[in-house]
Amino acid sequence: MTRTPTVSVLLMAYNHIDFVDEALSSIEDQRPPFDVEVILNDDFSTDGTLQRIERYAETSRHTCRIPRSERNLGALPAVARGIRAATGDYIAFLDADDRWCDPDKLARQSELLARRPDLAVAFHNVAVIDSAGARTGRLWNDADQKIETTLDDLMYGCYAHTSSLMIRRSALTPLPSSYDTFLDPVTDWPLLVLAAHSGGLHYDAPTMSEYRFHDGGLYQGLERRRQVETSAAAYLALKPLVAERLRHRLDEERRVFLGTSAQEAAASGRRRDALRHQWNALLGAVTMLGPRRALHDIRQLLRIALSRR
Repeated sequence: MTRTPTVSVLLMAYNHIDFVDEALSSIEDQRPPFDVEVILNDDFSTDGTLQRIERYAETSRHTCRIPRSERNLGALPAVARGIRAATGDYIAFLDADDRWCDPDKLARQSELLARRPDLAVAFHNVAVIDSAGARTGRLWNDADQKIETTLDDLMYGCYAHTSSLMIRRSALTPLPSSYDTFLDPVTDWPLLVLAAHSGGLHYDAPTMSEYRFHDGGLYQGLERRRQVETSAAAYLALKPLVAERLRHRLDEERRVFLGTSAQEAAASGRRRDALRHQWNALLGAVTMLGPRRALHDIRQLLRIALSRR
């Protein structure tokens, strides 16, 4: 009789030939005292990534499965397919251009979730590395990151990195079909919002994974203006996933995010982007937040428009 794995590791890969071996090695280096299944979720790579994954599956000590794509599905449907294929009590996530750096990560996070049934998500800090794998000195989470957070905190933004996540599978089951078409390439934020309806989030400060910052990343590959617009759109896309009391919070945080992005663009000489972001903040204030907020954004817009820089 086949035993149910404690953890399903979901590796997401698409044309990651330069990095996938490091990701796979970091999975193999884990030393949990329980059964693990590895779902090697390749989304129709064309650069040899799939062949590297198949080679790993032949020699790994873990049970491996490789969902097959006949075409490139895109980030959200590919992640959804992996989650629906998982059978473990918990799901740990890893993009194939990142890597884990603590061999006890799976053991520590699964033990926490087993001990704390009130939690739906465990996450930890992440070191940022460059394309060559060298640490940059930057960390994903700030020193003041809250230890215990809830659904309400997620209205401010997504503060947990993919490679740090372990989510209780029951908190994502059944995964709604709306996730598949949420907003490409925003995958983590809606998952956390869905999971947080079932329990809290717990943060561990130790660095247990490394996030590779490079131009080939789905989000990093976008120009800065597109990154801002994608993030702003995510605030709106999340509204159907939460109760009415939280939708106003999303509107307000979207406005703050756009205003901050406008000031950042203005300070770096990107005046056109600054005007665009502040105008979008103003439109949101007018349609969703009322005249007092709109007056503030009108003043900010005029300040940018009249600046000489």
